[in-house]
Amino acid sequence: MKKTNDHETGADEGTALQDTPRLPAAVEQEVVRFMEFHPADRLQKNLRRMLLDFLMYQGSLEAVYLRDLVEDLDGLFELLDAMESVGEAGTVET
Repeated sequence: MKKTNDHETGADEGTALQDTPRLPAAVEQEVVRFMEFHPADRLQKNLRRMLLDFLMYQGSLEAVYLRDLVEDLDGLFELLDAMESVGEAGTVET
């Protein structure tokens, strides 16, 4: 087993952060603004209610786009979960 020192590990982490895609500053500002005015927990609850109401009352189980919609909403709910956890931890960092 090869032993690495802390200096090598730190360099690897810095490189990994540099390779991570970043949002443009304007988009980042809009996300922060959105988080300030639209609490993630409330938005999550409302979107889930709306989706369930739509599915129950519109009989849309046969809709062609439903699978894509569910996958996109699942990703959105994951983002909202992350936004909510950041909100609980303190302020949003820009």
